[in-house]
Order: sequence, then structure tokens, then C-alpha cells
Amino acid sequence: MSDTHLKRNGEYVYDVTLTKHEAGPLSCGYSASLGLVRSLEAGRLVSVEMKISDTYGPTADEAGRSLDAAVEMWQPEHPPIR
Repeated sequence: MSDTHLKRNGEYVYDVTLTKHEAGPLSCGYSASLGLVRSLEAGRLVSVEMKISDTYGPTADEAGRSLDAAVEMWQPEHPPIR
């Protein structure tokens, strides 16, 4: 089972897919995957390549918070062009 959410962090808008793993080594856990990322530049959204590994947690909220933290750490090194 998975759900995709649109999130905003600073000048970035991105899709996060949260997946519940019911079998295998990640059973009873969740992963958060980064999808399409866009930045707000000169009043419009521009696609951005942001390579961040999936994050994991025992709950969907924890997996999502870990991904949000990774996005926040990425931002200072890659400011949007204005």
C-alpha cells in the first residue's frame, strides 16, 4: 500500500510516496521515497534533480520526517537560482 503527498520546504515543492511494507525484511515498516522536485524560481516552478535515498521508519510519519530532514540538509548546498 502506498500514498503520495505533495510537500513544500522553503523554495522547494516535492512529491513524497509513503509505502507500507507488509512482507520481507521491511515488514511492519514504512519507506518514504522522493518523487518529482521543483523549485520556485522567478515566480515559476522549475524541475530540480535532487538525489536523496529512500528513508525508513516504523511509522509513515517517522519515514516521512526522515525524508523531510534529508531534503532540508540538501537545500543549503543547492540554493535555487533567482
